[in-house]
Amino acid sequence: MNLYFTLLTFFNFLWASSLLVGRMTTLGMFWYYAGVLLAYPVALGIAISLYYFCISFPTQIRRLSNLNHFLIVLPAVIMSIVVYIKGWFVLSYDKDIIHTEYTLYVNKLSYFIYSLYFIVLVILALKELYEKIKISESIFKYKVIILFVAILIGLIFGTYFDLFLCYFANYHYVWFGPLFTFFMNLTVFYFIYSSRDKIHG
Repeated sequence: MNLYFTLLTFFNFLWASSLLVGRMTTLGMFWYYAGVLLAYPVALGIAISLYYFCISFPTQIRRLSNLNHFLIVLPAVIMSIVVYIKGWFVLSYDKDIIHTEYTLYVNKLSYFIYSLYFIVLVILALKELYEKIKISESIFKYKVIILFVAILIGLIFGTYFDLFLCYFANYHYVWFGPLFTFFMNLTVFYFIYSSRDKIHG
């Protein structure tokens, strides 16, 4: 559980950093590859680490087979490669240096597949938590419910600002996404360490 939380925090930080680089720098290819494009593979890392975290929080009730791991990770690897192939994901872009904004024009099919994979993975994470809500008791049920709500809020608003609007080439509000993932991270951090204090207290 701690490992997946660490990965979730790392990918959230990297995602926010890539968006910041994309909006604030004008360093040519560094801006494009380390800022704009990096955000997409990193976002998949957030979804995967979140899914594995939800499987293990607060306790793991089932184990995934090697085939399950393969089917979860392989699409992310393929899509992370596709993002960097010219014309397969991003067709072209505009950068407004004065207003530190950019607009990407994407391959609609590739973007739809990417978005669908991301949303399905987060929904599966929510499904794991929902199953644990039904079997958890007392304080653990309360924590799982709060975490479920935090992730659901992040999914709804993050999907709207960082997937749906971007599909229509509207990148004005992409900075909202990291705010919701930061809120989600704080919720997870609190529950992990409050549980640890109760165990050792």
